Amino acid sequence: MIRFPFAVVAFDLDGTLADTSPDLTAALNHMLMQLGRNPVPGARVIEMVGRGMRNLSERGLAATGPVTPARVEEALPIFLEYYEAHIADRSRPYEGAEAALDLLTARGAKLAICTNKLVISRANFWRRLVGAGVSQAQSAATPSRCVSPTRRRCSKRFVGPVEVRQC
Repeated sequence: MIRFPFAVVAFDLDGTLADTSPDLTAALNHMLMQLGRNPVPGARVIEMVGRGMRNLSERGLAATGPVTPARVEEALPIFLEYYEAHIADRSRPYEGAEAALDLLTARGAKLAICTNKLVISRANFWRRLVGAGVSQAQSAATPSRCVSPTRRRCSKRFVGPVEVRQC
């Protein structure tokens, strides 16, 4: 088999390797209902995802009524607590993602997962996803918080024992 030309391959998690929108939708709607707001349809939640949980919480609040910084501070712990408890209830790898990771591993590439999930959330998610059928090779991938893709300068980020550059 031909060796892969890169030592490390890093993937975004949400929306790239796994469809996490059902669990994000459930967490956002739980938060909204706890605050007396109406739930938001899943297709609309998908449009709100990006730049972290605080932004998703704020966008959900804005879509369902007035939003203030104090309201976001009240809402965020509700979202995070629910999401942590249900982080991989319905999230699943996309079709072909597992086979692609296995192929890269077989070709000698180290795998890394980049996500803006909180440390405890990403570890819990990865453990639950591995338990849901992700192969042994894929379970060696190291989940890590990555730098913002909008940064102009190239920065270094350490992911487990390997260094990842993102420009």
